[in-house]
Amino acid sequence: MQANPELLHRAIENVVRNGLRFSPAGTCLQIEAKQEADGMIRLHIADQGVGVPEAELEAIFTPFYRGRNLATGDGYGLGLAIARQVISTVNGKIAAKMKSDGSAGLLIEIVLPAAV
Repeated sequence: MQANPELLHRAIENVVRNGLRFSPAGTCLQIEAKQEADGMIRLHIADQGVGVPEAELEAIFTPFYRGRNLATGDGYGLGLAIARQVISTVNGKIAAKMKSDGSAGLLIEIVLPAAV
């Protein structure tokens, strides 16, 4: 993939930091990365926090949006918006969903092309 490595690093770091911030103390993030047969790289970053209401899953990528399930009072609501902008510049996608296994937390999926 050809991309600005610093910006891509910061985009993924924003997602990881959010996951850590909204997970209870003593828990960990689940991070998986794999290259699919179609050449796409998929990253899954799952936290163990309270999650995000279904109606807010798209809104959390809007600049300055801060959801109702805030664990802390800090932040400006820019991290995920920046991540989406950076990832879209390399023809990638980022989305949030509740974990499919029914456990608490949020799953962020990042899909990046292996080559641009």
